[in-house]
Amino acid sequence: MAPWLTNKSDELGVLSEIVAKLKDSDPRFRYARDWFRLLLCTRPDEDFTEPSAPDTWDSAPRAAGYRAMDGTTVKSEGERWVANFLYLHGVSYEYERPYTYDTADAEHRQYHPDFYYPDIDVWHEHWGLDADGNPRPGWTDYLDGMERKRQLHRQHGTTLVETTWAEVMHGDGLSRLEKELVGHGIRLHWDPDRAPVRGVKVVTDADLLRLVRTFMLHVKANSLDRQEVRRRLGTASCATGDAPASSWTSTGRSTTPGRPGSPTAATWTSRTCSCRPPTTSSRAGTSAPTDWSWSTSCRTPARRGRA
Repeated sequence: MAPWLTNKSDELGVLSEIVAKLKDSDPRFRYARDWFRLLLCTRPDEDFTEPSAPDTWDSAPRAAGYRAMDGTTVKSEGERWVANFLYLHGVSYEYERPYTYDTADAEHRQYHPDFYYPDIDVWHEHWGLDADGNPRPGWTDYLDGMERKRQLHRQHGTTLVETTWAEVMHGDGLSRLEKELVGHGIRLHWDPDRAPVRGVKVVTDADLLRLVRTFMLHVKANSLDRQEVRRRLGTASCATGDAPASSWTSTGRSTTPGRPGSPTAATWTSRTCSCRPPTTSSRAGTSAPTDWSWSTSCRTPARRGRA
């Protein structure tokens, strides 16, 4: 594998040239790589029952939280992932804007949905639910609160879209969110070059090149061939019940094993979760084919997360 990989030569330069050629020749590779770098690599190694400590302090509401790429402080890791997705797609939103109608009473404060999309007058709740539809232990009134909020939207005729922690972190929640927003009239423009606000760190191209180089060095040092690498990736079953990592499929048909971004490898399923980049709308700088869906699961070296 890669005779030029010696741990002494300009391997990052060679890798950079390879990646540049792939990005120029294959829009699917370019899109999938940027999605992995900007979203999957920032996904926490999430444990639903063990939330992490907040990493920022917002002086306005005087509360700790999680800072998104646009500088918004949100209340959970899941909300941060949604906010970053919206920011990278150029979607205008307001976080916890007061609901249009007065809902405060003796038992409840004024209702503040998680997200509001002013361009289409749509509200969005991101529920803290696991794959079985259960809230965290100890959240005894959470399900009742969900139903009350849904009832408020039904009562006042306002539009509500919904996502859950499990769908976003381990399923196709962001793909479905995109489809719902597009269906309501939002135009999404994927822009991987959109810079985060000062102080928010993202995985750079150089970071990802070093990660790939380290992986290749380990493969070469252990004398692994492609078949053995695929076998090892396929030994762990996916938490979502998908096929092992050596199984690659295209929309509606089977393909031979390949690599992410390969023209025939439209769907890749690997280890612990399944995260799908949306593919239905136009992108800034590149347009992924509308019949293409790239699904990969990964365990990223990130902090523990919360719902």
